[in-house]
Amino acid sequence: MRERWSAPFWIAAAVSVAALGLTARGRIRKFMLSSNEDDCLESIVAHNEYTRTNGFAGKGYPFIAEGALVEPYRETTLVVVGKDLQQEHFYKWRVEGPLAALSSEPRILDSSSSSSSSSSSSSVVFERLGSYRVSLRDATDSEIASRVLVCRYVRRSIRRLTPADRNAFFDSFSVLARNGDLDSFARVHLERAGGRQNDALHDGMGFLTQHVSLTDEFERALQAVSPRIAVPFWDFTEDYEMALAERRMEKIPPRIADHFDDDHENGVAALWRTDVWDAEWFGTASGPERTVREGRFAFQRVTIDRDAPVRNPYGYLRSPWNTNRLPFVTRAHAFCGFSYDLDSWPSCGVHHRLTFGGNAWADYAWASSYAPHGSVHVMIGGYAHCGDLLEDLGAAIPPTAIARLARDMMFIPKNMWRARDLEAPRYCSADTPQAECHMICAMGNSSIDDFAARVLADRAMFGRWAGELDDARRRLVVEKLCTTPWSPGDHMESASPVDVSFWPIHPTIDRLLQYRRLVRPFADATWAGPYCQYDRSGCKGHHAEDLTISPTRVFDRPEGSELNATLLTNGDLFHMLNPADYRMAFVYENFEWPHCKGDVAFPELRWALGAREDEDAAVVVSS
Repeated sequence: MRERWSAPFWIAAAVSVAALGLTARGRIRKFMLSSNEDDCLESIVAHNEYTRTNGFAGKGYPFIAEGALVEPYRETTLVVVGKDLQQEHFYKWRVEGPLAALSSEPRILDSSSSSSSSSSSSSVVFERLGSYRVSLRDATDSEIASRVLVCRYVRRSIRRLTPADRNAFFDSFSVLARNGDLDSFARVHLERAGGRQNDALHDGMGFLTQHVSLTDEFERALQAVSPRIAVPFWDFTEDYEMALAERRMEKIPPRIADHFDDDHENGVAALWRTDVWDAEWFGTASGPERTVREGRFAFQRVTIDRDAPVRNPYGYLRSPWNTNRLPFVTRAHAFCGFSYDLDSWPSCGVHHRLTFGGNAWADYAWASSYAPHGSVHVMIGGYAHCGDLLEDLGAAIPPTAIARLARDMMFIPKNMWRARDLEAPRYCSADTPQAECHMICAMGNSSIDDFAARVLADRAMFGRWAGELDDARRRLVVEKLCTTPWSPGDHMESASPVDVSFWPIHPTIDRLLQYRRLVRPFADATWAGPYCQYDRSGCKGHHAEDLTISPTRVFDRPEGSELNATLLTNGDLFHMLNPADYRMAFVYENFEWPHCKGDVAFPELRWALGAREDEDAAVVVSS
């Protein structure tokens, strides 16, 4: 099924041109040339506020040449290089497009582009994605230089955005949160990921493509507020390097005993001091509410809807196993007072191993969901309202087991709920104390001893320590599980899109996948099983033929101009994300990791890579 964008999510089909003339001698050429002059000789290059500091965007994409990428709603300066233009002559620009087909007769969008001027530059604002032909002509209308430019959104590192663009991203998110549009993304993610039978977005083959689709729809919503912005990516491996440098300066040991929970001592605290947690960025969660208290996201509220198909006992748009009664977006950062160590955070090494290890797409798809990205959600979210585990369980299990139990809360309540060993209260009134609204063990006709023996027999979930307990100690552990109002931070569960820091995470993994396919295409692109972890409903959402969560904007061809928002299957989207046949409305500014050095350095890409052998021209579905 194909769907064109509705009006609020599309942009006008026009090009506005101001200061249409260009005169240039050597001084203009010297000022505007790329650092690699030979690649741009006798051509037209497009500059904007980023190119002069970051260089041209799009390096590595086979269909983008250096200086030939422009961005919608961003002022662009067109400059001819490699031509000796005469100061006393007059020149005029012509901008044609978007081009329905490069071989077809172009359509001139703005007849005023035939006017002439002696201005030293030409400022153009492109207002529609697609391909354009721009040319410089003399007074006799003879063409001096021409070039086809590709107009795409550019996703940049959140740290490399201009302050104006970064504020536009955060402000647009705030608008969506205030007017209720953000709830639509929280709801769909909650319903797909918070179901009892299946998680259609995580723990399976569809993780990457499903989140690419969701992010594309979210990006369109942002652009309805601020048309020129794209969702940035957050390269959180930079945060690891920053925290690691601080740990080395303070001579903190790389690993500590499991029962030690001081964030400062294990280096994790440095993660929460990086720039992304500034009050004007994501904001820092603090206080008893564990929420942001300063900046534009201070005390951001979670919506209550007691009629929602998936909600928590208090009626908040949260997972059923999250009994949190606080109305604010929460980040605990620790698990019941215990922290993961710094090396649990994704590092350059983790991303490098994912990129250069293995040959099969299926292995990559499974691996990408966990160590390269999942721990970011885990360590931001954490768990709260746990009581004092050391005091409550110290007589039953050793401190190391308590520490493991605390950190394993990331999946214990969720998995027990899915296994129907835990049930959520149907209703907790707004004035129900937190301690009285908690998950309930579904023992049925079993005794607590039989129930405890069966549940704690799951060594994969609880660990070897659980098998060493007698009946009395097992009973104590299970009573703690059944009477504690475990409350994950919102990042840790199915309503995570409510937190602004959620959105730049998945583009980071998409960017890494695109780089992988440029430098090391998959030898085996089979969409193979096992398809998911929770297969009670047939792994819905994780097969190649399953539809993705949202309509996704795709072009008819890499350099094309026909764009539609279309419901795609996982397999189709996987193919269209391949840089060798790229169809998306956005590109990444670059594929560079300058902070990753030595054995984990990422080789640099070249401009205008030739088309590689397409390892997945058709997605192979295993039998």
